[in-house]
Amino acid sequence: MAAVLDPAVNAFLQAGSAPLVFSLGSLIVHSPGSFYRESLEAARLLKRRAVLLVGEQALGGFAHLGSDQVYVCAYAPHSLLFPRAAAIVHHGGIGTLAQALRSSRPQLIVPYFADQIDNAARAARLGVARVSSPGRYTAASASRELARLLGDPGCIARAAKVGESVASEDGAAQAARIVLDMLERLGRK
Repeated sequence: MAAVLDPAVNAFLQAGSAPLVFSLGSLIVHSPGSFYRESLEAARLLKRRAVLLVGEQALGGFAHLGSDQVYVCAYAPHSLLFPRAAAIVHHGGIGTLAQALRSSRPQLIVPYFADQIDNAARAARLGVARVSSPGRYTAASASRELARLLGDPGCIARAAKVGESVASEDGAAQAARIVLDMLERLGRK
């Protein structure tokens, strides 16, 4: 089934400028600490609209933050939301990172553990992201980093170039070719 954007999310996106999108994926979203509170304040400091993807369990606790400048929802398909963002702030999980790269948007990555740290470093080396540690993520630091990202034409151009490259790849077909080649080599031995 093809992903669709909830009509309410779509209406919010159409009602103004491209928002900042804040997401903690499917695991960290259950223990966000002050991430969403600091993110919302960062968006306000920058006078930017925001979309907060807070997860199903926390939706009731954050719903009151919604306004004409802030949309709060449990989830929205990243493939449809991210391309309409000004920038994406996320945890650096590989699925979220892949969709953020594909979207051609600059990123602020707040990696918590495991592969997220390496993923964030790689995105930063590509010149499409900045990295902030969770312990130092505040409204002030996030707004500074986002202002740098959004004010850097080189970063925006690199994000667009990387997005085109990622979008043109067929990762599943390439993986299948690698597996089939390996099986064929093993069968010859």
